[in-house]
Amino acid sequence: MFLALVATVALVFVSGLSLLLAADTNFFRKAPPTGPDTMGYAAIFFAMLAELVAVLIAVVCISARGGFDWISTQPLYPTLAALAATIGIGLVSGTLWFVWSGPRRWYVPLVSNAGGLALPVGVCVYLIALAWTPADQLAVDLWPRVWGFVFGGIGAIGLIGGVTVYLSAKVQRIRRMEQAAREDEARWQQNREESAARERQQAEELAALTDAIPLEQFLTHLFIDKSEAHHQLALERIGRLPQLSTQLDRVLTNPNPRYRGYGTNYIIMCRQPNPAWGLSVRKAIGLLAADVCAAPALYEPVTQLTYRGLTKGCLMAAKRLPAEDYSAEIAALRAAVGAKTGDPSRNSTLQLIERFERGESLEDTE
Repeated sequence: MFLALVATVALVFVSGLSLLLAADTNFFRKAPPTGPDTMGYAAIFFAMLAELVAVLIAVVCISARGGFDWISTQPLYPTLAALAATIGIGLVSGTLWFVWSGPRRWYVPLVSNAGGLALPVGVCVYLIALAWTPADQLAVDLWPRVWGFVFGGIGAIGLIGGVTVYLSAKVQRIRRMEQAAREDEARWQQNREESAARERQQAEELAALTDAIPLEQFLTHLFIDKSEAHHQLALERIGRLPQLSTQLDRVLTNPNPRYRGYGTNYIIMCRQPNPAWGLSVRKAIGLLAADVCAAPALYEPVTQLTYRGLTKGCLMAAKRLPAEDYSAEIAALRAAVGAKTGDPSRNSTLQLIERFERGESLEDTE
């Protein structure tokens, strides 16, 4: 009695909720929501999920009192069969319900009412009848089997359709992943080919430079847009240049601070810097201090020249030539930077100088 009552309450809830959902759409004759109103579909989905849970509870209660024993004498089989059929029917009902959300056709109200209202209410009536009919009578009556096969067939269709859709979605997802992988591989291959072609061109350009070419042009082959392998080729080529120290001194005393940055970058990258270059680095630091004094700010947006970056380059070059005394030039640079009060990069530039003076690494700074 108690189990039948619980099942009935659950099924009445399902029937009433199905009726309310259908009535809210004017029994599927009202136009479906569009735009922001489509968020209401989420509420419908959760309502249908609640219906399915309620029906499953009712099925378990009915099975516990022998309402499905007429299906099979095997233990658990009747319950599992009824639960599977219920899930399949839920899939069919939900699918037909949401036909209403698609294009407007003459058959939409008929189909949606059949799946979203008639089917769940019909199942509820059938289950209520099973809940209140004695098990021994169900074993001999014909109507449980007739309607059971009808609803079981609908459930089988729903399960087969659901599995088919799921597997199809999986297959499509795998195909999309494979296609994406092929496209990624094609892009990577294209990038590799373009990179290899670019490196060949850069290598040819470097090989075409004669000893008479100014050092500044060689130093461009140490820029960040070149590969590490090309950097090594460029370093070896620059190291073989005649009168390298003289040329480097000229670069490090160039009035343009950007070219001086090229020179300090070479000292930082080369394998074994010449101790004689320390004097040139001292000159570069002194010129940088004068540039900072003359500059309105530590960063020029138009030229994208950052004096913080130039300071770091000079200091890193000086660290590779520690035998030289840079104290006077460093003091002048600190004073010039310190005078830029209110500049966003003033403090971080001063921190660079302080780290250099303490003998600390500059690599972990911005």
